[in-house]
Amino acid sequence: MAEKQNFFGNQNMVMQKNPVVDAYNLGVHEEWEVGLVADTDLNNSAKTFTVPSGQEWEIWGVWAEFTSVTGSTRQLAIDILDTEDNVIGRCLAGTAQAASLAYKYYFGLNVDQMYGVLANYYQDRLIFMRVSAGETIRVWDANECGVDADDLIVRMKYLFRYV
Repeated sequence: MAEKQNFFGNQNMVMQKNPVVDAYNLGVHEEWEVGLVADTDLNNSAKTFTVPSGQEWEIWGVWAEFTSVTGSTRQLAIDILDTEDNVIGRCLAGTAQAASLAYKYYFGLNVDQMYGVLANYYQDRLIFMRVSAGETIRVWDANECGVDADDLIVRMKYLFRYV
């Protein structure tokens, strides 16, 4: 809860107690809470997470473990879809994954992009994404190669608030 404090004679400045500050200094949000979702089911290369009614999310980090079976090159992507399933935002891994390999990916707000894969690990910067109720976050192989054969495990950390 905010309370008025006297900062250098300014009676109108508001101070937040126990705030969560976002990485890009877009504001101080006392009402935001930390959430974590995961989808560890195997035999697919697409995961979707829909923001529940009455909530708003800020995506902070996405961890993905992607094992491709056979076939063509994979391209891991994170899409934001509106309530009509139209893509309104995308983060695309800056590297492609050849068939029959297992990569671990991390997308985060405060990480630098790796220019190449190191020991089957790749990281990339995540664009700031505020996602509204009914919108969907999809982590998937944008090339749609081994849709039912590949294994994709996803864990996503986010802030949420009730709106």
